[in-house]
Amino acid sequence: MLTFQCGAEIAAIQTNTFVFLNTGISPKEKGISDDEVSKMQAQHVGNFGTQFNLGKLMAAGPVGRAGKIRGTVVLAVHTGEDIADCFKPDPYVQSGILEAETHPWLVDVMKFSTPKVPFQMGQHTLCIAKKGPNWKSWPSSVLTLDMCVAEIEVRFKW
Repeated sequence: MLTFQCGAEIAAIQTNTFVFLNTGISPKEKGISDDEVSKMQAQHVGNFGTQFNLGKLMAAGPVGRAGKIRGTVVLAVHTGEDIADCFKPDPYVQSGILEAETHPWLVDVMKFSTPKVPFQMGQHTLCIAKKGPNWKSWPSSVLTLDMCVAEIEVRFKW
């Protein structure tokens, strides 16, 4: 984790993992009953609680039932092995009903707030931007951490 002074504010920048939980094989195609899907859902959500209690999960939630992306997860881990360990207890991922698409994410963890107790769902807008054919990155020798954070703050208006 990197820390740096920015005005009077101290920010903690670290690499986490942003996960898209994408639609995989439907339970019906796999011959899984509705009752079994309900049990799997409870285990799926329960795993998020377990990962949160272990300090590995920062945020998770559904995106919707239609479309490719069904949910998002933010993990405070970044190695392939640690990411895989987070999803070993998840029956949806293990059965292929959901597929985990992972991306490293450089984030200021100080921008996350503490969870509400008792648990409450929040509603947020997620904007997904993908690199197109005209994408040009700055050479890494030119970038500094301050420039990266300033660019992120300008683009995403934290």
